Amino acid sequence: MIICPLNAGECNRLIQPRVKTVFIMAPSVKYQTAEARIVLQEIIQTLSDLNYNHEEGSTMVRHGDYFCSICRTVQGCALGIAMVYDDLPVRTISSIYLETGLMQGFGKPVILFVDKRKNLSSDYIRHYAIFFKSKDYLPKYRSLLGDIGKLPEDVYEEVARLALKAGDYEKAAKYYQEAYLIGPKHKILITLQSMASTLDKSTDIPRAYKQRLFENIEHFCSRVK
Repeated sequence: MIICPLNAGECNRLIQPRVKTVFIMAPSVKYQTAEARIVLQEIIQTLSDLNYNHEEGSTMVRHGDYFCSICRTVQGCALGIAMVYDDLPVRTISSIYLETGLMQGFGKPVILFVDKRKNLSSDYIRHYAIFFKSKDYLPKYRSLLGDIGKLPEDVYEEVARLALKAGDYEKAAKYYQEAYLIGPKHKILITLQSMASTLDKSTDIPRAYKQRLFENIEHFCSRVK
């Protein structure tokens, strides 16, 4: 169950999964310096080289509530990349850190590109952070993407297996889906479909819980095929 960050109610939206897609949280073109524009181009090119797609928050078209559009996109993406630097309006920096926190709250890894330590939030020090003015920032970036690419097999799938063994279908579904978004493997879809079949046939699971989770798994599997 996802709690809406806006009204604290339950989100009733089915999320569109975006396999191997990175959500980019960076200033709009209006606020991009020449250096930032070059760095952003290199960030996106590296993603393309590694077969990632990307969505840019700054270019997202408004559909109804803008925050809701961002939130739904964030939930569907595999990971995030953010960029913050000197001379940005406070409003822009606030929006980027809000989206970064939102993404991490949904359990998505986020790489933050920052120009100076003073622009790095103290709460972010223990997360992925890269100073893009350093000469080795691109190799470090590629290395971090490599580490994130190993998360499905090293962490997510193992947690999902343990959850499934314990009968925690919701947690298992969550981690299998996150694993598939970063590293799509057919065996994960087979496991999810098997879970859906088990839920559908089960008579000892509360009906509302079973139906909600069944629809979530079926929706995910149908959208990523």
